[in-house]
Amino acid sequence: MKAANIISIASMAIGITVAGSTLADNQFIAGTACQVQHNSGGSAEYHGDGIVANGGNSTLYLVCPIDRGAFGSAGSMAVRVFAHDWNASDDVCCTAWHRNAGSNSFSASGASCTSSTNTYQSIDLTIPSHVGSWDFAHVNCTVPGVSSVGAKSAVTGYRGIEQ
Repeated sequence: MKAANIISIASMAIGITVAGSTLADNQFIAGTACQVQHNSGGSAEYHGDGIVANGGNSTLYLVCPIDRGAFGSAGSMAVRVFAHDWNASDDVCCTAWHRNAGSNSFSASGASCTSSTNTYQSIDLTIPSHVGSWDFAHVNCTVPGVSSVGAKSAVTGYRGIEQ
């Protein structure tokens, strides 16, 4: 192959990699990206449509990662979690976090919860400004157990937008 063709192919590969990355800037991330926290109650059910539901009777604790990218701005990040709350006595609640790998500093938003049941709704959070590059961000969510009529609450997805 000629050098120009090799460079062209390498440039295309880099472009495809960047375009297909998991950067959170206004990209929807399926709820199935969330992982069960250690010693969590509940029973995570990962669905093919991207939803993670709680099929158990106790609260499910989830950690949902957000890729801020290596060259993210030092600003804050708005996070929106999409949830389906079917439990009349408990809500889906989430908190957004970030951690800087170098200084191990942590920051969190205040907790926010769904306000009603039997409906899809969004939970808006703000991760405070971070102090350096290579930050890690995530959302912690609690998903209540199965409702009295057998309906399962779920996190359907989330997204983050650098501000």
